[in-house]
Amino acid sequence: MSAPDPISQFVATWSSYPPWLVVGGAAVAAAALLWLLAKLLKWALWLLAIAVLVAGAALAIWLLFAR
Repeated sequence: MSAPDPISQFVATWSSYPPWLVVGGAAVAAAALLWLLAKLLKWALWLLAIAVLVAGAALAIWLLFAR
C-alpha cells in the first residue's frame, strides 16, 4: 500500500464546484484586486502631489533667501 501524496491533499480542485460559482468568485476577487489597486494609486498620487508642493515651496524659499 503506497502512502498518499501529501501535495495532492492541499491542492484545491475546482471541478467539484458549479462553474457559475467559480466564475463569480473569480470576478469578485478581480474586482476587489482592482479596487485595492485604485486605492493604492490614489494614495500614491496624493503623496506625489504633496511632495511636489513641498519641494516647490522649499525651492521658492531657498531662491528667495539665496540672493
